[in-house]
Amino acid sequence: MAPSGPSRPRFSVEARAMGKLLDALRHKAIGAGLDGPEYRACANFDGDSKPDANDTDSDNDGIPDQMEDQNLNGRLDAGETDRLGTDTDGDAIADGTEDADHDGVQDATETSPIDRDSDDDGIDDYAEVHGSWCYVGEASGCGGDTSARYLDPLKADTDGDLLYDGEEIGLSSPGKDTLATAFRGDSNPSTHTDPKVADTDSDNIADGTEDLNVNGRVDSGEADPWLWDTDRDGLPDGRVSFGGTWKGEDLNNNGVRDQDATTGDWNETDFLANDSDVDGVFDGAEKNGTYCFKGEAAPCSHPALDALIPDFDGDGLRDGQELAGWIVGIWYERTMEKKENRSVTSNPWSGQTDSDSDNLTDFQEFMNGSDPRNSDTDGDLISDWWEIQRKSNITGIEGTPPQISNVHLDVGIDWDWWGFLYLPLRSHVT
Repeated sequence: MAPSGPSRPRFSVEARAMGKLLDALRHKAIGAGLDGPEYRACANFDGDSKPDANDTDSDNDGIPDQMEDQNLNGRLDAGETDRLGTDTDGDAIADGTEDADHDGVQDATETSPIDRDSDDDGIDDYAEVHGSWCYVGEASGCGGDTSARYLDPLKADTDGDLLYDGEEIGLSSPGKDTLATAFRGDSNPSTHTDPKVADTDSDNIADGTEDLNVNGRVDSGEADPWLWDTDRDGLPDGRVSFGGTWKGEDLNNNGVRDQDATTGDWNETDFLANDSDVDGVFDGAEKNGTYCFKGEAAPCSHPALDALIPDFDGDGLRDGQELAGWIVGIWYERTMEKKENRSVTSNPWSGQTDSDSDNLTDFQEFMNGSDPRNSDTDGDLISDWWEIQRKSNITGIEGTPPQISNVHLDVGIDWDWWGFLYLPLRSHVT
């Protein structure tokens, strides 16, 4: 028989169970002491068998709740990932994937789960990881998972060419979460370089070296990082091997034209001017020997010239003048009748100051209007040199005066009466 005493209220089984649950929610530290903040009756965010209050990873992203809500206040604060959301920064990469070791700290090899652009280059982490970015103005061929376009989301300059990835694809303004002070925009979004290739145009000069001020625009004094041959003279901007023979304009690939420190003479041809020595022949044609004489059909092959020396053979005529030549006119001296006009050229090659070996330099022949490839320009059997010595005409021949034949001359006088006088009134010649 139960002892008698004051009566006590009796709780139903349900009430006792609820009391135990409330006690657990208020006092028992489940996981890391988040039960109070986590208490939302029977809410179960990740849909597993555990309500959030009893679940150490409420969003099932692999990062424990206490690592995500680091100050344990149940609120998503700055610097924290969302314990009730799998992609805090909305970059389409799960928090648990970005924080690979699930320690709540961004390590050197991890992208940030709270910053969709970890390297501040203007391209979202997801687009870099999956290669889904597009060049500005690109309408097709981009947007999907493209391995050829995978970039490093932790490096603003994936290819190490000194131009940022976003700048190379044409971005001119920062994107969401991109730190504006770290972002470098493209000053000319209509042109692009390859963010995966340090030397887009394969001229052996890095893109950022050609774009000296790294602003994404080709400015005065800069080579074009998109063009192998900026000045289109037939030589690459940088030093490039052609079957083991190295040719180019910027021979040390430093993005500038170098001069001799002592003399000030140019050591390199100009990658911004197609005729560095201003002799009328493109640099590439001189270096490669592909120039043509006037009247010669391309393709042409001749000894190479020096693109830094306008008069390679030193005869007083620029190389271009020798290739273009001049017109020689041959005349009959007595009548000044023209016999012929012919186009002539001279050799610009080293050691060829007298192309026809007549003791007159090509320059002297040019000044005399004679043929530098013919020692007897006018064909009068007197050499050009001897005609100069005797002060006769180097382009004139004596010839024979014109003969006049089969001419009939009829001279007459017309007479008539004038009053009572018979006088000559007129004459005529037929």
